Amino acid sequence: MNDISTTTTVNTLTSLFARYGLCEGIVSDNGTQFTYEEFAQLCARNEIRHILTVLDHPQSNSQAERYVDIVKSALKQGLHNGEKIFDVLSKFFLVCHRLTPHTTTNISPAELFLKRQLRTVLNLLRSNATDTSSIVRKHYQLNFDRHTKERQFQQGSQVLVRDFRNNPNKVE
Repeated sequence: MNDISTTTTVNTLTSLFARYGLCEGIVSDNGTQFTYEEFAQLCARNEIRHILTVLDHPQSNSQAERYVDIVKSALKQGLHNGEKIFDVLSKFFLVCHRLTPHTTTNISPAELFLKRQLRTVLNLLRSNATDTSSIVRKHYQLNFDRHTKERQFQQGSQVLVRDFRNNPNKVE
């Protein structure tokens, strides 16, 4: 959003609601865009509970604050590497955040939201590694089987048996 006015905020939220459905509640700070009547009408019309955080006490919304800390950390790392801020967020941070499983649910936000796991470059690498591993395993199996002979046993044929229960070195 280029503009954080109440009208822009309401229009953006309306667009999000049209795309993803209505939410049950919104937690926000006491910014003017969230305290004007237009925003209050949007919440009332759609039966959305609006919760304001305490003034000068951002810790009251610990989840949002933790997310802000993560974003700041990602921005600092990107700036140290000389990258542009948008590139850092779009290429690395958002993908990592959306694909990282939550510690409580053990499910990623993307999977909770879309009801499926996202396909990423890592999935492609894992798939290629699995394919390569199975090819190598088949190669080893063929190489091992090359030296074996298929034996046919008849009833009454003499065979050597090793009894591992009493004396493992004794062959009968």
